[in-house]
Amino acid sequence: MILEALGELKEPNGSEVATICNFIEQRHEVQPNFRRLLCAKLRRLIGVNKVEKIDKSYKLTDSYAKRALAPMKDPSLKKKDSAKSSKAAKGLGQSSPALDAAEAAAMKVADAEAKSHLANEHMMEVERIGKMAEETESLLELASELYERCSRGEALTILQVAHREF
Repeated sequence: MILEALGELKEPNGSEVATICNFIEQRHEVQPNFRRLLCAKLRRLIGVNKVEKIDKSYKLTDSYAKRALAPMKDPSLKKKDSAKSSKAAKGLGQSSPALDAAEAAAMKVADAEAKSHLANEHMMEVERIGKMAEETESLLELASELYERCSRGEALTILQVAHREF
């Protein structure tokens, strides 16, 4: 659906997510969370070099557009191919709802993997910030102790010590 939308929109600088979403919604019945799924699918298509992102817009890569859209130029061929594919799908016992469900499941898996990766990155960031907080607290205690000793009139000698990371 996405590749079809990008192929038919043919905007020179690419199409924004909202434009692609509206195009697909006009032609197909979509889920309520379709926009989020669309964004995830676009990221995957960028990863396999079928789509390229230009600023906030997406368009088919030149190499993929030539290969994929060349057979669809003749409208009569497009109708025959779609009729053959629907007959083949029915002959194999696969129906359109089953394919749609499989596609939705694949999108959910991809979305879950992306969220897992993002959560892992956030956990690493939390650990890094936790270490920084501990170091800052130690430095604050040292500064407080030095301040107390200096305010009592003690003379302090500060030596520079080489810093080692553990």
